[in-house]
Amino acid sequence: MNSACISKLIIPGALISFRIFNQTVWSLNIVSQCSGDTLNIPLTNDLMKACLFTNTNVEIKYKNEYFEYNIKGVISKIELSASPYINVKIDHVAANLNHRVFPRLDVCLPATLTNGNESYYCSTSNLSLGGVAFLMDREIPVNTCCEINILLEDSSSVYAKGEILRMSREDSLYKYSMMFNFMEEENSNRLYSYLLSLEDSYSSLRNKYL
Repeated sequence: MNSACISKLIIPGALISFRIFNQTVWSLNIVSQCSGDTLNIPLTNDLMKACLFTNTNVEIKYKNEYFEYNIKGVISKIELSASPYINVKIDHVAANLNHRVFPRLDVCLPATLTNGNESYYCSTSNLSLGGVAFLMDREIPVNTCCEINILLEDSSSVYAKGEILRMSREDSLYKYSMMFNFMEEENSNRLYSYLLSLEDSYSSLRNKYL
């Protein structure tokens, strides 16, 4: 897709996920302005901690009902004004069909994956009512049935059983997609409440920066 079309694809107020190229942690943000092949993004507290510079390569994810867009670009400007922001000049846009029944939200939560008698630490990268994606330093075959216990930000946890659907390499780690096939009602309600709180944080971003 032509990067110059980005302003026709993403409108001000659109919710995005943002990270420095090849890092593992995504931060939630919004687009405040679009012009040609450039996005204007508020310099949130998360981004202030990210050690950004001009010419830093970054990745952005944007989703709508039908597609998930993976966007690559470079920071072209950092403005420390009364309303600090960064400009990202887009140089590549890839579109993938969005087949997910439940929308997944980008997170960074610690978890424990159990496979038989073995348990491993992993780091979740996105989460929904239907499944989770996570990074781990161990290889587990696709179609393996596992259990996962995810630690939420309030120190409560969500326990679920599921099946590994996909695996890929991300640098020295393995990235997995797991579909939930069993979750008790209490855990399901806790997960729903947590995801709802993330949605509320999106509204807060809009109210603060738009």
